[in-house]
Amino acid sequence: MKNYLAHATLWALVSGWSASVSAQVAPTAIATAATSDQQDVEGLSRMLRSRADLAWLLPPALVTPPPHDPIVEAEARSVIGLADVARARHLDRKPDMRAALRLLELAVLAEAARRDLAAGITVSDDDVRARLAAKPGRYDEFLLSHIFVAVGEGRGGITRTEEEAKRKVLELRRRIATGEDFANVARTESDDAATAEAAGELSSMFGRYMADEFFPFARMLKQDEVSQPIRGKLGYHLIRLEQRIPATAETARFLITQDIREERMPDRIAAAIREAKP
Repeated sequence: MKNYLAHATLWALVSGWSASVSAQVAPTAIATAATSDQQDVEGLSRMLRSRADLAWLLPPALVTPPPHDPIVEAEARSVIGLADVARARHLDRKPDMRAALRLLELAVLAEAARRDLAAGITVSDDDVRARLAAKPGRYDEFLLSHIFVAVGEGRGGITRTEEEAKRKVLELRRRIATGEDFANVARTESDDAATAEAAGELSSMFGRYMADEFFPFARMLKQDEVSQPIRGKLGYHLIRLEQRIPATAETARFLITQDIREERMPDRIAAAIREAKP
């Protein structure tokens, strides 16, 4: 069950601006390739299905670079050396290599265009205030703890039916409501073994990143309050609000700007493609 944590915590993490690349570059790349031959379309389709993210090729870097790593640097120098070998042997002139290089060119140019179009989207102070008012809690920061009861195989190899899991989670909530410590119950009873070790505590998160089935419950909780059982994809959760930090226009500006840009980008991309056609 240790691998469960990566898939069944309370929120579906969006990988931020980098993740928006695949969603926004995809229509650009496909539409651009549509003016080329079918091989380009098929090759780019394979690349997009693989979720290849080439955003890191263009500055500025979208993530903080890792510390200097001599092993990785040696591998990078080896790649450069092998590329020189390929050119010396004229491998870059082979039809399949030329086709692959063209696909990389199309994808990188599409990412450059996406960034250029995104930079032209202005998000005003009024936009930020309006979004905060329209999406209460979405940009607040939440610190939650949870207890998970699996439907199917749980901690220690115990298997529960839907009804058994529901009875179990209701019993756990009753114990907490009558005075038992939430942290102790999480340590001994939660099927999420990784967070059970930390008394059920989860990393802090913004409402924006919380899965749809949990956010309405978390948003309504008062400090130290425990939710009713929530049915997730793999079982039932109890969540407890440890702390909530309300968003301000200043703290939420970056996330709101991301959201507004992502919403406006499809129309902006479509218009740019129409204008670029001869």
